[in-house]
Amino acid sequence: MVISKFKHIVPLYDFGKPSLTIIVCDREAYEKEIKVIDKNNENKEDRPNYNQFSGYTFCKTVKGIDTYYSMYAIDTLIDKQGDIDMNTIGHEATHIKNHIYYSLGIEPDTDKDEPEAYFMGWIVEMLCKDIKKYLKKNNNEKPN
Repeated sequence: MVISKFKHIVPLYDFGKPSLTIIVCDREAYEKEIKVIDKNNENKEDRPNYNQFSGYTFCKTVKGIDTYYSMYAIDTLIDKQGDIDMNTIGHEATHIKNHIYYSLGIEPDTDKDEPEAYFMGWIVEMLCKDIKKYLKKNNNEKPN
């Protein structure tokens, strides 16, 4: 079972210090990790069948404090050439941004969207960096 967790403070300065934890793991680690994350979670929701997804994003609330999680299965996120599936990164980055905006009461402004674009860039950068760190730590493990 291989798992790596990377915690980041979300750079939204007027909203305290919400955190984003990016989890990169193998399939075996997923079920165990979901049980840990769900423990004492005030926002419990039905979890879909993990095998259907490369990534999964959700918010955990404990004692009124939100923590955002984004979990990735390395065997479905990296192709045989070792490239990251950017569709999944963009897809999950949107979920991360939406979870954070919703819980902090931020409404997107389509006329003045530059801050949102910078924030999306930061999320995508963190996701890609953390996946690359996982691969490096695990000898560039690629799917068979």
